[in-house]
Amino acid sequence: MTRHCSNLVRLLHLGGWARIKLLQLGSHFRIYNYFSKLMEILILSLIDKIMRNGTFVGVASFATISPHAIIAGRTDLLRTMRRLTGSANGVRSWINDYHAAYDSVACTETLQGSDGVERTWELADPGKLLQLTLEHSPRLQHRFGLALQRHECTVENPWHIWVGFDEFTPGNKLCIDSRRKCMCAYYNFVELGHHTLSQAATWFVTSACRTTLLKEVDGGWSAMLAVLLRRMFLSLQGFGTSGVPVRINGAYTMIYAKLGVLMSDGDGMRMAYLWKGASGLKACLKHSNVLKRNSDLAGRAPGYVEITCHDPDKFIEHTTQSFHASVDLVAEAHQRLQAGAISVGLVERIEKTEGFNYHPKALPYDQTLREGNVDIFAASRFDWVHSALQDGCMSIDCHKFIAASEAAGRGGYTEVEAHLKKPWKFMKATAYKGKQLHRIFSKHRANEKGEHEKLKASASEVLGMYILLRHWVETELGEPAGLEAEFASFKAGCHCIDIILLAKKKLLPMRQAAGLLRRGLSDWMRLHIEVYGSDDVHPKFHWMFDVCNQMEIDAHVYDQFIIERLHLAVKPHAERCLNTSRFERSVLSGVINSQLDSLGRMRQNCTIMDNRVVKIEGFHDAELADQMDVLGMMITVGDIVLFGDDAAGRVLACVTENNVFAAIVDEFRRIRQVSPSCANWQQTEQVRVWRALELEQDCFFGPKPKSN
Repeated sequence: MTRHCSNLVRLLHLGGWARIKLLQLGSHFRIYNYFSKLMEILILSLIDKIMRNGTFVGVASFATISPHAIIAGRTDLLRTMRRLTGSANGVRSWINDYHAAYDSVACTETLQGSDGVERTWELADPGKLLQLTLEHSPRLQHRFGLALQRHECTVENPWHIWVGFDEFTPGNKLCIDSRRKCMCAYYNFVELGHHTLSQAATWFVTSACRTTLLKEVDGGWSAMLAVLLRRMFLSLQGFGTSGVPVRINGAYTMIYAKLGVLMSDGDGMRMAYLWKGASGLKACLKHSNVLKRNSDLAGRAPGYVEITCHDPDKFIEHTTQSFHASVDLVAEAHQRLQAGAISVGLVERIEKTEGFNYHPKALPYDQTLREGNVDIFAASRFDWVHSALQDGCMSIDCHKFIAASEAAGRGGYTEVEAHLKKPWKFMKATAYKGKQLHRIFSKHRANEKGEHEKLKASASEVLGMYILLRHWVETELGEPAGLEAEFASFKAGCHCIDIILLAKKKLLPMRQAAGLLRRGLSDWMRLHIEVYGSDDVHPKFHWMFDVCNQMEIDAHVYDQFIIERLHLAVKPHAERCLNTSRFERSVLSGVINSQLDSLGRMRQNCTIMDNRVVKIEGFHDAELADQMDVLGMMITVGDIVLFGDDAAGRVLACVTENNVFAAIVDEFRRIRQVSPSCANWQQTEQVRVWRALELEQDCFFGPKPKSN
């Protein structure tokens, strides 16, 4: 015990990562669970005070907590802690301060349990949470003020809310503790713009409830989501009724909003809509005539197709009215079952053919939301990230192509791993992750026999890897003799991901991108089935066609990347919460505190990142720096950037003058186009100044291919 106490003091001198280490050491203070909780509060509060003041105030006092004081009992420990805080109620004050922000916006919902016992759901009221966050963040107020100038917010012309939700499990991935697995719900306003929506600090975490609660509640997550949406839009101070009054830049205004986007991954959509999901007969939520693979019905039922169909003209889209008609048919069947008019078998067949389960409290059957014009179907969105990258169609195609190449003796996982290990030049902001991409193809991700049964990679890994894999195919593999069909399928998949990324970066208009993507997906699926067959074609292939339809009506490319980043903000607080009796309150208190702190440090759309800058002689308003943030894109000295369609260069310095940001670059010139996605460049003697808003970073620079 003495050794660990001395380590605590030493860790305080080690900087920002001391918080993590101290939490790990918390397990050593298990003499009494009560004491360990108090120690954790003390440690975190001291670190917060130390880091804010920039000094080591309190370290000497902290050193007085000896193991004898801890063992002596509660009185001595409390006396010591009170002395450190200078207050007779120091510990309680710390606890109250920790929960103060959440308690000011907290609300509860009483839910009926499936066992007949009521459950209490603690969450943050969406309207009050918005008021609290804006009150504490002038910078976020400025963002809202700019959005109000672009998009008027009135009862007749409300804003649109993006609601995202997903499950995650905190803790060690190799030792999962499912007791703290939780479902988180987040929201933000579409009108704030793409850049603001990409910043996690601007999102509002309204719920973080354990999965065990979802399973105990009558109706599950679908019923809970319906309750959340009713509170958000249809309560007395909801966004869809009286509006939420907020103060923006010193003036009060009303925020009215309606549901614009409701998004999760495929399993989340299944839970929310009581949809039978990918394993059901109706494998698509958005199309009424698309059936699962090998259903044996498409050929016998006119107008129906299976998920293997690559002709989007044959798909029949659901409307809000047809969706309501479908779920109402299921509801009526259950009502007639209760009346004894039909059999259980007939009800099950109706559920199967319509593709929905039934619960009277579930989201699709909520009449209050319907009457309040909360259109949950029109707002539903499929996520292209999970559909294409996370065990999706792109990762499947990549694995199939590499396996075919290896079978043909042209190179497989080992050769691709060696290619990715080459000294590639990544952007400094992502250099560490980029240099780890070769691990996707290492033996450590193979099975016990050393075989790669599938591509084991996260969505972000696949997104970074496919460009380098394409480069390997185009430059190292040489002529794809005997692999023409496989290469055509892989190339078509890369083309589809390219289109989505161009639209996401606003380099391609959304409607134009939707048309290109629809044609590209049709070609890709056709080529994939021709060479590999349809055995590995699952619903995620078809859901990509839903993404095309979404892009035709949306202003941005919506995806779950931001939701995954928001999980990272919730995760540390969930990991620390060992006592789960009030899990929701503890986690949301920590999340809101962290968010308010992050908003205080939120940067402008474009900003210099260096603490110290260099003035340019003769240019009084100009400043030179090594790094700048341009709409979320981090540009650092030494990075290779693209300018327009035919210019590239190495960043020599970042410069700002009169709020105009630019990069001073050593220009390159293109000397040879090696492939459609690869070219050879040569350094010139020209130094240019390029506007930062016109720069792009979607490139890797590395050694010259051996074929050249």
